[in-house]
Amino acid sequence: MSILKVSELTNYISKYLKLDYFINDLSVEGEVSNYNRHSSGNLFFSLKDESSKIDCFMSVVDASDLDIFPEEGDKLTVTGAVTLSEKSSKIIFIVRSFKFSGEGSLLRRFNKLKEKLEKEGLFDPLHKKEIPKYSKRIGVVTSPTGAAITDILNVMGRRNKNIDVIIFPSLVQGEGAAETIIEGLLTLDKMELDTIILARGGGSKEDLFVFNDEKIARTIYDLKTPIISAVGHEIDYSISDYVSDLRAPTPSAAAELVSFKLSDMFEIILDLKHKLDNTISNNLMLRDINLQRQRYSLKSFSPILLINENKFDLNNYKNRMNWSIKTKISNDRRKVEELNKLKERAITENINRHKINLKNYKVLSTSLNNTLYYKENRLDHNKKRLDKSIFLEIKRAKQENRILYSALSLKNIDYRIKHLRMDLNSYDSRIRSSIDYILQNRDVSLNLLKSRLTAQHRKKIGIYKDGKVISSIKDINVGNKVKSVLEDGIINLEVISIEEVRK
Repeated sequence: MSILKVSELTNYISKYLKLDYFINDLSVEGEVSNYNRHSSGNLFFSLKDESSKIDCFMSVVDASDLDIFPEEGDKLTVTGAVTLSEKSSKIIFIVRSFKFSGEGSLLRRFNKLKEKLEKEGLFDPLHKKEIPKYSKRIGVVTSPTGAAITDILNVMGRRNKNIDVIIFPSLVQGEGAAETIIEGLLTLDKMELDTIILARGGGSKEDLFVFNDEKIARTIYDLKTPIISAVGHEIDYSISDYVSDLRAPTPSAAAELVSFKLSDMFEIILDLKHKLDNTISNNLMLRDINLQRQRYSLKSFSPILLINENKFDLNNYKNRMNWSIKTKISNDRRKVEELNKLKERAITENINRHKINLKNYKVLSTSLNNTLYYKENRLDHNKKRLDKSIFLEIKRAKQENRILYSALSLKNIDYRIKHLRMDLNSYDSRIRSSIDYILQNRDVSLNLLKSRLTAQHRKKIGIYKDGKVISSIKDINVGNKVKSVLEDGIINLEVISIEEVRK
């Protein structure tokens, strides 16, 4: 018999467990205890019943899609595999997925989703649409074999057979139910119906839990058609009841809400007819009374009566106008006479006043002439005296100025001679410096000109054309340009004429 190490034994048991297909894919139901959600995202908890307990582990990868996490005391049905931890030698259940199996857990999920959607405003009454009172086309999303559709059709048939009912058959519980319900709602919403009913008969909390699906709730919120939720019995509430435009306690109640009774409609029509008859009778009576009033008014405002009244008024106006005209003419005549008298009186007074003023003007003119003559004599006398005084003053000033002028003239002549001598010396020095500067510049220019002449030119004085010495008139023509090389420079020449000298 061989002896094994602990690690070898645990390794052997772990491999043995992995080969057992039964424990690698099974589901276990139990109550959650020792729940711990690690910071890494992994879930650690125990699953227990009345007599046993097993440790469970769910990785962050499998837990990433969870909307609701388990809590202490929740009942879960977990699916996964059994393995052995080689370090601790403990059996661990590796959870791949789970679902809640207790009523308390369902209620917690329901309340959590309800609180979330309520905060987002999906239950706000402002977003709810009014259910039409007289619907002609109604859509129903429900199971085609359930009691709900039977109740709805019975109520419709009893109350009004003229309403069209369009049924979209869907699952109302179990896997795939939410998808078919959403498909039915979207399909009926495109058909321009008056109302849609989402219905299901009674059942357990688990059976009705599909109507607490978040996707169904958001689909109901986005519908354009008014919708009534009729799920379960009167005591059953689901998320679809809160988000719908109206909740009906039962499918039958929903059918009664959207259908109008023909007998009631006939009574309403008869009542409206009675009210319309009364209204017409009252209007006719009021119109008759109004007609009588119009007739009386027409007599009161007869054209003949108005013409006679106007004639009387016209005569009165005519008499009053004639009296007014005569009175005005008389008053105007009296005013004209008074104005003529005032005019004659004013003319007389003006003539007398002008005569007096003329006399006064003559006296004043004589006085002014005498005063003017006196003033002219005085002015002439003063002018002569002033001329004499000015002549004396000028004569005295000339005498005084001769003395001052003679003194100042001598001083000024000496002063000016000194300055003229200084200016003359300055001009002389400036002229001499300018002559020296010009002579220096001429010497520099002459030296430069001499340096430019080559030794050949200084030795060979003569007339050149194109760099060659001209020795005969045959080497040159009229119009040619030539250079004459001299001792101190070069002269550029142009041939104007040529004369031949006979030997």
